[in-house]
Amino acid sequence: MENLINLLNNNIGQGLTISEVNGGEKVFDDIKYEDTEEYIRIIGYEEYGQDDYIINKKDIIDIKNDTCNISVFTKDKEIIIEDWK
Repeated sequence: MENLINLLNNNIGQGLTISEVNGGEKVFDDIKYEDTEEYIRIIGYEEYGQDDYIINKKDIIDIKNDTCNISVFTKDKEIIIEDWK
């Protein structure tokens, strides 16, 4: 979890791409985030305005680092968070 929070901290005001394997994709600019006991909420701007992406902490099974992204494995999906830097 610490690696995910560090990635988000390092990208405040920057951009991220959040993709679900076999699912949708969100491309955020000017991100910020909320870290609560229950979830991590990533907030940013897409083409049509502000949007968010919520990861429920209780659903997280594993988190793996790669060179330029982090994969978050939950009960039912893999979420890839790609750093633009």
